[in-house]
Amino acid sequence: MWDTAPDPLAQQLVRHIERMCEAHAANSKAVKTLRGIIVDGILGEHVKFIKKKLKTAVEDRQTVEHSITYEEHFSTLTIVAASDPAAIRRCLGGMYFEYMERILAEADMDHRNTVHWIFAWGEPNVAVHMLFLPKRSALSGLPTILPIDLLTTQEKSQVGL
Repeated sequence: MWDTAPDPLAQQLVRHIERMCEAHAANSKAVKTLRGIIVDGILGEHVKFIKKKLKTAVEDRQTVEHSITYEEHFSTLTIVAASDPAAIRRCLGGMYFEYMERILAEADMDHRNTVHWIFAWGEPNVAVHMLFLPKRSALSGLPTILPIDLLTTQEKSQVGL
């Protein structure tokens, strides 16, 4: 399903993963792990959630969340009714890392990769952002991927950017 004809919504998420795979093409382990997110148990469930909650989230200007534990991944999807990075940060409470503290507390970072999707639906744009933190046992072989556009200047400084 995913490699033949995913629907346009699913394609937004798949394209994002493919861009990350291209950026890390020299690391076959990273490509395999990132492509491992493209499964019904993760993206399929997130897409169902988006289709179910998007209209209400946008109309009510609510930030809604959906978390899944699937094999070696803990994945959370957050829908925000904004697409500009500053507006997205406001929807998340001001700072991305502070927002992530609660999600990371739920993740089993010793045994699972942590993925955080932000599906940003704003006027007139849709944006997809992704964080990927490898499980601790895989730190040396997998990249950490941060949603750079969503980080404040202070947060970028914290991670050396």
